[in-house]
Parts: sequence; structure tokens; C-alpha cells
Amino acid sequence: MILGLVSSGLAEPERPHLVLVMADNQGWAQVGYRGHPFLNTPNLDAMATSGIRFERFYAAAPICSPNSRCLHDSCGIDTP
Repeated sequence: MILGLVSSGLAEPERPHLVLVMADNQGWAQVGYRGHPFLNTPNLDAMATSGIRFERFYAAAPICSPNSRCLHDSCGIDTP
């Protein structure tokens, strides 16, 4: 019982905050922080400035639907 009281006071480790922004048919430079001449993306610009940007990516298929399905269903492209 004492162990239960002591362990209940321990804080859980903080989990990271993750936001996945997924856009269909958006070009690499079609955001404000990439210097697009007329597209205004203030929220994406703020997230890009204050967060981590992953600049390298790979699409294993020539179209976006298999990659999108893998993110939504947590399956591999070659997995039925």
C-alpha cells in the first residue's frame, strides 16, 4: 500500500506533441516560408519557423494514393 502511494505521486513522462500536415497535390515551394510570390500561409509559416521541418522525403509510388493509404492504415506499400 505504501508503494502505491509513493508511485502515484510520480509524474508521467511528457509525450511529444506531433502535428502531421498532409496536403494533396501541393508543390514543394507552394508555401510562404519557401518564398512563394502570392500564396499566403501564415499558420504553416509559423509552424515551420518554430518546429522541426523534414526536408527530405521519398514517395515509393508515382501517385499519392498508396503513400496516403500507408499513413492512414499503418501498412506497408507492398503489404496487401
